[in-house]
Amino acid sequence: MALLAALLGTSCFDPDIPCGAFYCDPERPRCPAGQTCDRGVCVCPAAPPDGLSPRTDATLPPDGKPEKGPVHLDASVPQDAGDCDDAALEPNNSSATATALPDNPGSVSGKEICYPGDVDHMRFRVPAGSRLRVTVNFMHADGDLDVVLLNPNGQTIDESKGFSDSEVVEMAAATASTGNYTIGVVGYGDAVNIYSLEIALK
Repeated sequence: MALLAALLGTSCFDPDIPCGAFYCDPERPRCPAGQTCDRGVCVCPAAPPDGLSPRTDATLPPDGKPEKGPVHLDASVPQDAGDCDDAALEPNNSSATATALPDNPGSVSGKEICYPGDVDHMRFRVPAGSRLRVTVNFMHADGDLDVVLLNPNGQTIDESKGFSDSEVVEMAAATASTGNYTIGVVGYGDAVNIYSLEIALK
């Protein structure tokens, strides 16, 4: 007993379990905390190469049903924005009428989906060699928002349709040439809400 006490007094137990140290059954995956079962091995989630925090749009809805359907953008019909926070920028319901943001704007606040079916389009320049990531922050309990990222040709390159207080869209790789990219923000169903943007270029 004295020997055990002496050993415990001079060393400490490290609870960290290395990734890949355990096998797991894909039918009943059980792994150490923070690890997931991937093809029969317990692995740690991969850190994004740019050091940015993980995406949030993989969160399942409270009822556990599959993710929402496609995000519709340019089909939106402009209406009276009333006393909306960004009424002065309306209508920007299509990519052709997108609100131009300054280069590398960083944080953008005071935005709002004003009425059911409203879509906000915002356009900004992304320099060659940059990788873009946009986070849309809002209170999900006040109305669920979704977001789409369009390339200079108007094609969807990423979309986020989650169930949390933020949606994230990003480029998979740095752009080869400078171009104007567009973000579309829309309420899910009849949702309306205020929101802000965090635009990061890496």
